[in-house]
Amino acid sequence: AVLPYDPTRDEVLLIRQVLAGNIAAHVPNHPLQVIAGMVEWNESEQGVAIREAEEEAGITIAPEDLRWAQSFMPSPGGCSERIITFVGRADLTNAGGIHGLAEEHEDIRVEVVSAQEAIRMLDDGEIEAGPAVVVLSWFARHHEKLRAEWTSKD
Repeated sequence: AVLPYDPTRDEVLLIRQVLAGNIAAHVPNHPLQVIAGMVEWNESEQGVAIREAEEEAGITIAPEDLRWAQSFMPSPGGCSERIITFVGRADLTNAGGIHGLAEEHEDIRVEVVSAQEAIRMLDDGEIEAGPAVVVLSWFARHHEKLRAEWTSKD
């Protein structure tokens, strides 16, 4: 999973798409979340983050602009799923719109919000998707340091 971050604009990119789990749980079915995808046998976690950023949001993240944030197992008592999260430095100037792969029937809406607004939404419980909660929690703790580091490279 990856949270695209534009340190110059101090904005992050979140997405909304219909999720079957939300429908089954009778909660809003277009939740705010972060870009994510499945790792195929011949891919790295970083490669998936880069590929999914392009597919789900139409943005480019260079390999050197990915920062590992946190890995976690959502339910280790019941499954072996392991999620690796990243923050990816990206230019979000023209980000937006509807994205996704037609063959996967994806209808993904991109939303760009200020870093502070994303952290507020997390704190207020408006963001419940597990990968988003984890990576935004990491981001909230490291936001200022990461911004300073990445804007010094501009």
